Amino acid sequence: MRSFPKTSFLVLITCWLTGLGLSAQNLTIVHGKVTDSKSGEAIAAATIRYDSLNIGTRTDAFGKFSLKSKEKGNFIVITCIGYDPLTVLIKSGETNELQVRLVESSTSLNEVEVVSRSKKYRNKNNPAVDFMREVIAHKERNRKENLDYYSLERYDKIEFAINNIDNKLRRNFFFRKTQFIFENVDTNQVTGKVNLPFYLRETISDVYYRKSPRTEREYVRGEKSTRLPGYLDDDGISNMVENLYRKIDFYDNTVNLVTVEFVSPLADFSPGIYQFYLRDTAMLGDTRCVHLYFTPRQKTDLAFNGDMWIAFDSSYALKKIQVEIPAQINLNWVNGLQIEQEFAWMDIIEGRALLPTSDVVTMEFGVMKTENSKTILAQKTSSYARYRINQPVSETLLNVGGHVQRDSGAVERNETFWIAHRHDSLDRHEAGVYKMVDSLNRNMNFRRFMNIMRVVVDGYHTQGKFDIGPINTFSSFNPIEGYRLRLGGRTNLKFNKRLLLEGYGAYGFTDTRLKGFAGLLTLFGPDQVMKYPCTNSASGTSTICKYPGRICKTVCCCLSAEALMTRCCTPRLWVSNVWKSGKMVFRMPLRIK
Repeated sequence: MRSFPKTSFLVLITCWLTGLGLSAQNLTIVHGKVTDSKSGEAIAAATIRYDSLNIGTRTDAFGKFSLKSKEKGNFIVITCIGYDPLTVLIKSGETNELQVRLVESSTSLNEVEVVSRSKKYRNKNNPAVDFMREVIAHKERNRKENLDYYSLERYDKIEFAINNIDNKLRRNFFFRKTQFIFENVDTNQVTGKVNLPFYLRETISDVYYRKSPRTEREYVRGEKSTRLPGYLDDDGISNMVENLYRKIDFYDNTVNLVTVEFVSPLADFSPGIYQFYLRDTAMLGDTRCVHLYFTPRQKTDLAFNGDMWIAFDSSYALKKIQVEIPAQINLNWVNGLQIEQEFAWMDIIEGRALLPTSDVVTMEFGVMKTENSKTILAQKTSSYARYRINQPVSETLLNVGGHVQRDSGAVERNETFWIAHRHDSLDRHEAGVYKMVDSLNRNMNFRRFMNIMRVVVDGYHTQGKFDIGPINTFSSFNPIEGYRLRLGGRTNLKFNKRLLLEGYGAYGFTDTRLKGFAGLLTLFGPDQVMKYPCTNSASGTSTICKYPGRICKTVCCCLSAEALMTRCCTPRLWVSNVWKSGKMVFRMPLRIK
């Protein structure tokens, strides 16, 4: 009894049917490419920064870069090891496209060899490493989990978009009658590429924490996303997104991203994994900070490249950090990953502390890592506000079961609620995604196409309160039964939101026997039966021919959200994956002929 199988494929189909463009406005934007002046080859990992601002970036594997800022800057500086630095005049408040050619340093080979040996990286007597050891020694005191109590309001916004949309796709036959989805698509002035957003999800949550005994609870008060009811499993997508974006804490020894553990630059053992370099001191707001650059000693290690700014006082607290994964790391389907996290001063009993106020995680997924291949851009933006520090939290809030609790009316919040609780208002393109998806839901051509795709992928055709299928099983042939006819189906949420009935009947023209299956799935709890994950109970009975001359009748009981599996078996108690999926299945055949 599957709920909505293979929805991930439908997600990909919908990717090509929905979205709006992103654009950068009222910014100073600099983008272009850095190459070698002699060979013309792209230069990767070159540093581009504003001469008078603490803002910068690096070129990618193709030598391309993009840099934007709301601050005014008239010059940018391009540097790279082995090349002479270059200063370029730019126009503030406008878009600047540059083709930068760096000249190799005039230092002779012998001199380079001597300097290289004398400047071989070492941890011993290295002021950057000594400073980082102080940061590591103070990190337990600086992390927010060191507080006795805290509570905060967290706002999450997750966006998905397809990158590199071209005119060929726009003219595709499938979009002939849904051209309105391209109305607000615009070229991103930073990357020069067209993005087509197709998914937006917002949540607002209250988070409560107690140090001893350590307890953390999250209450989701509002949840809103672009929805295609009847075609996509919204809860399945939400859980996939939550697993994709785990909690990020650089004070931990590891950071989990796309199910991979990366070593944090603030890990206890980070001086053995990273090379640290002191850049300069800078003012971030009213805080004087030490700017450090870090990179893995081995480029294939699961570690980050990036920059961090540490408060230049006795706290040694993290004020800001920007990281990305090195190009040499090969993650399946991940072409790029960047994280930016910022902290702000909060008053506590002992004085004040730097606590997280925002983090932005950007990922690019694709099959190929070519410059013009179509990829999926995913970005999660989180902001933290309304801190209450060292004020005891009610036991009622902390003693409920489960780490995450959802308000029963979370998905029904009106726009007035969201206007009042969003930490930052949506721009017109983000707001347009909701409008566009609503238009798709009312478009008959789109609904007809999705109904066809659902039959192809899911195998079921909906008729009122019932789903007929799987259609591909209606007619088949095998040596035991010969030509076999089968008819089956299941109920859907229109029939009952907490009960699902499923069954089929089949007849073989060679063995001249009737076979069948009947089952039900019911839910423990207030949620609907199709929701994932959930706790439910399934049971069923079937008569099925699996081996020549043997007809097996089975009764199955399943404490799981997964589909029932019926097979001819000897009497036994079968328990599997108890700790991973909570599934316990009991099978006992009633009669074997």
